[in-house]
Amino acid sequence: MSSSRTSSIDDAIERRRRERSDDGDRFVDLRIDFELAGQTLLSAGGRWDRRLGDFDAEASAGVVVEIHAGQRRAVEWFRLWLAAHVERRESPSPIDMNDPDAFELDTDPAHVYSTLFAGGRRGGKTWIAVGLAVCYAIAFPGAIVWIVSPSDQKHDEIRRYAGNTIASEWLDAETVDGWELVNGSQLLLKSAYVDDGLKEGKANLIVLNEGQMMRQRAYTVSRGAIVDASGLVLVCANPPVESKDQPWVTDFAADAAAGRRASVFVEFNPLDNPHIDRRALLAMRSEVDERTFAIEVLGQFRGPRDAVAWNWIRLENEIPAPQRLVDVTAEFLRRVEEGEGIDRVLGLDVQRVPYIGGAVYQFFAEANAAPTIDNGYAWITGEVVLDGGDEVDFCNEARSKGYDPESSLIICDATAEYQHSRRREADVKPPEWSGRGSFDIIRGEGYRRIKPPSRIMRRKNPPIADRIRAFTSMICSGTGRRRLFADPDLAPRTCAAIREWRTVHGVPSRTSDHAHLGDGASYPIVRLFPRILRSGKPGAVDPVSERVDKAAVSAAAPLRIVPPTRGPSPGRRGGRVRGL
Repeated sequence: MSSSRTSSIDDAIERRRRERSDDGDRFVDLRIDFELAGQTLLSAGGRWDRRLGDFDAEASAGVVVEIHAGQRRAVEWFRLWLAAHVERRESPSPIDMNDPDAFELDTDPAHVYSTLFAGGRRGGKTWIAVGLAVCYAIAFPGAIVWIVSPSDQKHDEIRRYAGNTIASEWLDAETVDGWELVNGSQLLLKSAYVDDGLKEGKANLIVLNEGQMMRQRAYTVSRGAIVDASGLVLVCANPPVESKDQPWVTDFAADAAAGRRASVFVEFNPLDNPHIDRRALLAMRSEVDERTFAIEVLGQFRGPRDAVAWNWIRLENEIPAPQRLVDVTAEFLRRVEEGEGIDRVLGLDVQRVPYIGGAVYQFFAEANAAPTIDNGYAWITGEVVLDGGDEVDFCNEARSKGYDPESSLIICDATAEYQHSRRREADVKPPEWSGRGSFDIIRGEGYRRIKPPSRIMRRKNPPIADRIRAFTSMICSGTGRRRLFADPDLAPRTCAAIREWRTVHGVPSRTSDHAHLGDGASYPIVRLFPRILRSGKPGAVDPVSERVDKAAVSAAAPLRIVPPTRGPSPGRRGGRVRGL
């Protein structure tokens, strides 16, 4: 480049600088406020000095985002996270790889690296996510913010929301790829159509919009992009409805709610949103099936359509036993005439391949309540599962876990009374063992309390339909009462089996690996909480009755954050209101 051309460019830059200084363009009110009933909950920015390249004073005007009361917790959480992020962004916490504590999971909401905004349609998840992304870009000059859609064709919603939030004077440039603010921050539109296409260097904050339409790989790649400055991945998602939807968001919600990952889960319920016609949503109850209504309108995470345990919900059924309940295992089993002094019930399905084992149950009731089959809670509080093990191995493993033979009741596959895990024919005795079947082998190992799943058919299991009806009726009755739960930390493989066990042509799969643990979990339930004809004869399953379907005693409701979706309101300068 010639010296004369360089000189002319320098002159043009200096002339533009003087023009900005002279006509007031040097200073920009770059501020966003989130307000509730006139109270500012979160504010970012100030007066931006183009010449100094920094904030130099309080802004006299800005964009005001008026939030609904249901959004308060979400905005306050983000404010908490931002306050901690200021220090972590500049100086990440040091780590000593030789310190065992360095590998402990920090689930403090102020220190998380990801969050999930999930719920029903028209809850306003994307609105608030875009607003918080803009807030971050203002708060940290030079920030890199990605807003990721499932494909390039899905950017229109983001453009509309961001365009109505970003004031025109904040912009240095606007292109098809996003926006560049006067403070050097960039809000970039990206596509997750090719997952690894997101491997494009670092980012400070990433919004994944419509997460249920993205493969988990998109989230994984994004998580790696924010580690330079202790950033955040914010996922907006609806609960999966169809088989094409991605199930990873369901796992995200459950693990975050249970504190098993450094993440926060915020649930959006559109029925809490006063800025939409909620009657129109409620009217859908008569137009769609119960499952679709629960997912699409209420935003609940449900199992797949072909799940055997179709009403099992991780967020509600996979929880530890609450302290308000009392362990009544011994009293309950005495009342139902199973024996005295029993403190555990072990389900057992006998298979060497892929594993032998089953769930471990305890039973609970409300304080001062006499436990019965109508008011008791069944809780899976452990599991005994061995890959490729046999009956002796099972007993040894149960003993090592503290399940005493004298106080443990095993409810086992009825065919194990005359078959065993090493059989080639039903009448062939197992090598080096005495007895004909697994019952005899297990009794020989000291576990003499062993019974079949049915009190009537001792050498035959109840029909699979009866077993699954008993199981699912306890998971959730027709009136919404849940009485069957599992502790996911103490019984992770059983929880996974309950979730993943599928039907084939409407019948529970008998070839799935999950079927064995599913059987092991259902045997104790069908014996202790049977759902068969009152006569006791094999036959049709009882209809759901009022005796069983009493009002639920529900766990504490999860956090519900519901932003309005009305769009930007006509505003005021120095108070331009942008509704999210």
